[in-house]
Amino acid sequence: VVCLFFCEVILLRINYLIERREGDMEWLNGLLRKKTVDPSKTPLAVDDIADLPIDGDGYPMFVCTDGSNISSQGVQHSPTTDAAWFHGSTSPPSYYKLSYGYDEGLNMDRGGYGCARDGTVFGVVCDGVTSGGVMNLEAAQRFTEYILKWLAQHKDRLAVMNEDMIQREVRNVFQQATSFKNNINVKGKRNAEGGSATVVLCAVVRKGGKYILVGASIGDASCIVVNGDGVPAIVTSYHRQDASAKDTGGQITMCMGVHGEVRPFIREISKSSKILLVTDGLTDNISRRDFPDVLNAIMRARLFNEEQAMEDLQMLPHRQRTQSATVKRIESRGKNRANSLPPPSPDLPSLEEVLAMCGDDFESWKSISCLNIVIRIMHYLKWVTKDLYRQEEHFFKLQILLQSYSDRLHSKDESLSEEERSKMEKKMQTLMEDSKRMRRERKEQRHSAKTDDAMVIAFGPTWT
Repeated sequence: VVCLFFCEVILLRINYLIERREGDMEWLNGLLRKKTVDPSKTPLAVDDIADLPIDGDGYPMFVCTDGSNISSQGVQHSPTTDAAWFHGSTSPPSYYKLSYGYDEGLNMDRGGYGCARDGTVFGVVCDGVTSGGVMNLEAAQRFTEYILKWLAQHKDRLAVMNEDMIQREVRNVFQQATSFKNNINVKGKRNAEGGSATVVLCAVVRKGGKYILVGASIGDASCIVVNGDGVPAIVTSYHRQDASAKDTGGQITMCMGVHGEVRPFIREISKSSKILLVTDGLTDNISRRDFPDVLNAIMRARLFNEEQAMEDLQMLPHRQRTQSATVKRIESRGKNRANSLPPPSPDLPSLEEVLAMCGDDFESWKSISCLNIVIRIMHYLKWVTKDLYRQEEHFFKLQILLQSYSDRLHSKDESLSEEERSKMEKKMQTLMEDSKRMRRERKEQRHSAKTDDAMVIAFGPTWT
């Protein structure tokens, strides 16, 4: 009887402390009362960040990409480097100029991360589907902001859910993020109607003294867990119908909802683990066969951490290519043409190639910060796509020049003499022939690397 009495007092005391503590503790109340959270009653996030319940120490807190900036936003990190991101692109400026009319470029990948009162973290990455331009950029930004607000308030609900419940809960969150309410046009904001993105979100929760990573994804945005020994593993999955990077494997669309399978994940992790939320701008540029080992080498190689070393790498000759019959034919045909460039390597770097390039200069995993990780991944992406970047920059500049000649010739510019028009027509014919040849060469050159927007967020299970 005495034992039961003291147990009851302890439970009443815990409930009293829970009620006094600010923030959403619904999950712990559920555990104490032996109830689970109902995913059919997924709560909404606050409409405005200013309405988010924040305690006296400023928790929960989060940072996300700047919605007013359409360009890449570089490397950012927390004061302690326990959390960091790389937000950039390996596509040439001429691509954005030709496709969207922006000299400064666009980056349709968006994301952010945050920290709860107990030090545990949460984050999201949204990859705007490329063909939509600014509309998809704006949609990805709004999805990011909504999901971060939801996680800041309600991430602990996920702690008492199994995978089926998480799938339903996150699907409901995606539906909320794509609702018409989230797309109301506000003065100073761009239209996001019809914009689409792939998404991965995750949160770390404490459960019985353990750190549990919970989350879900739709499409080819990925979550990677790196264990305490530096061994990475992709914990998300997706399926592309045509085995092409152009197929996202699923996405969410503003005002139109969820298209594809929401895939949940639950995994116990150690306090020394690192979590990476990434877009396909990274995962499509690392060989699937050697993915864990290559990523481990990238994160530990001091070469990829040094700005000067990477500048030297950019000046190196093109990567060694497999001399297939197709490659030899292309090289011999374009050898003496002024507008030809050597074709990029058809294969992504193998583990052997990365190790040979980096030598023995690898850092111990235990001394590597999240800031080190994102900087090294950034430099790797610049290196692995450098040949393709040069080729595409050349090609898109040619298209821009063609377009300018065409616009001038078809304009009603009376200042152009017949002789000038004739010269422009001849020049344009030469440019068109070069363009056709370069298109043919690009089609025949089978290479695996791709230029793309990229976002990589890295954080540990806790940070302050």
